Amino acid sequence: MSQHPNDGVRWIIEMQRRWAVAVGLKVDDAGYCSSPEENIPWLTPAIRADIAGGDGDEFAERNGRAKICALHASAALAANVLGYWVGRETSALASVLRMPSGIGEIRLERKYPTGLGGLPPNLDFTITGLDHSVVAVESKFAESYRPQRGALQDSYFPAGKMLWAQAGLPGAQAAAEAFGDGEPFSALDVPQLLKHMLGLAKSELKSWRLMLLWYDVPVAASGQLRSEIERFQSLLGVDAHRFEARTYQDLWSILVGQLAPEHSLYRYYVGPRYFLDSRL
Repeated sequence: MSQHPNDGVRWIIEMQRRWAVAVGLKVDDAGYCSSPEENIPWLTPAIRADIAGGDGDEFAERNGRAKICALHASAALAANVLGYWVGRETSALASVLRMPSGIGEIRLERKYPTGLGGLPPNLDFTITGLDHSVVAVESKFAESYRPQRGALQDSYFPAGKMLWAQAGLPGAQAAAEAFGDGEPFSALDVPQLLKHMLGLAKSELKSWRLMLLWYDVPVAASGQLRSEIERFQSLLGVDAHRFEARTYQDLWSILVGQLAPEHSLYRYYVGPRYFLDSRL
């Protein structure tokens, strides 16, 4: 396996470049399409509005490029794999996500305030079941293979208060304190996950779980990320049932076997682009 800390990013960029060449899609030297619609075939007005409502400025152009146009954009991966299901019959996705009641709503870039100041983090997807349970998805693509430098600000540890414990998450409180005391994480964005959990716990949801959906690649950093996920789950202790981590590859391998014929366009676009050849 490769050892350079950015090899995962390079692998993903090269994998996407090869796919573009194979299908005849024109992209610039940095791997950007000319329009968001070329990068996300089912970019409906509803999906576009949700993404634009987030804090990532995905559609804002800088030097003539919008982030959402990058083949390696995390928002594009999430929209292509999960966003496709917005407005469609979702029984296959509900089965894969273990939502037996079925899915009632799929939203992108939703926020659950933590009660503190500043902007709450955006959840890539919030999938609400017909029973009002929620699977909140934090999606990761190439960014998992860049060093993480997130922190929990002092405001998350006010004197005399234990914010996660008071919200019903004593295990997450212990994990936050361990992280604040220097528990080392360089691949997993622990602060982001803990902020999501705090916001979800302070909401009035009937039930919820946070899913980290990440993209696995054959580099050493992938093993490090797996190890850090397992360590985070261990730190969560009694709250470990509130958090799960799955790879996109795992989700797709189950989902593709349940797709009805009417989803053939989806299958033969997403499969070759992201999952068909993992041996580049």
